[in-house]
Amino acid sequence: MSADRDTEAGEWVVYHPPKSVAFGHQSRPRDPRLALPIAEKFLNEWAQYLLGDRIELTCHELADRTSSPVGLARLAEARQRFGPELPTSPRYPTFPRWELDKTQLQSAIQFALDDDKFPKQKDGPTTLRLAYYFTWKLSDWIREFPPAGDGRDSTSHVGLTIGGQRLFVQPFIVFPLPWDSPMLHAMLARLEPTIPFRFRDQYFARWLRPRSPSSYGRHLKLKPGWKRLDISI
Repeated sequence: MSADRDTEAGEWVVYHPPKSVAFGHQSRPRDPRLALPIAEKFLNEWAQYLLGDRIELTCHELADRTSSPVGLARLAEARQRFGPELPTSPRYPTFPRWELDKTQLQSAIQFALDDDKFPKQKDGPTTLRLAYYFTWKLSDWIREFPPAGDGRDSTSHVGLTIGGQRLFVQPFIVFPLPWDSPMLHAMLARLEPTIPFRFRDQYFARWLRPRSPSSYGRHLKLKPGWKRLDISI
């Protein structure tokens, strides 16, 4: 193996878009009504997953980037569906906001998707935020797990923001395999057509094992073109 293929024992790969792109991607396809079923299918086929506890809905009823008639119509419907919004402090005013429980999720998703029944706004008028946490379902793909004392967590998560006639996806995806693993490259080839966004090679990184119990390990950039190397099984 050449020096370009050297890896450290126990290293993993992580996919995490940076802050410069708001930690995520516009969905593929762009229509959220088409992209959401793809996200659901991905989770059902590939993952053992749980819905996160925080489900937050916001209505931007009077922002300077949302017209008053549209914002007020959405606010009225949100109050009808989900009850009064959370109280706010006069010192720290916010847009009308609800923290929903899991039984309200499907209604909230439909409400957010219904932004497309109104003229498109510069912002909002609806923002629904939720997240899923998952581990890989297929143990024949993923065989390496952290040993005792390894502070890394193999759990991945994906945040979804729905509203404004778009779906924004914020993935943090852990692959407990080294970057030059033939199994990883085979997995990515199968995985990429099933996800609701497009992977960018530059957002993958090596995740090295921690050197002390209090550390979570280091992330190192992968070299350009790393996915195109000829790595045979």
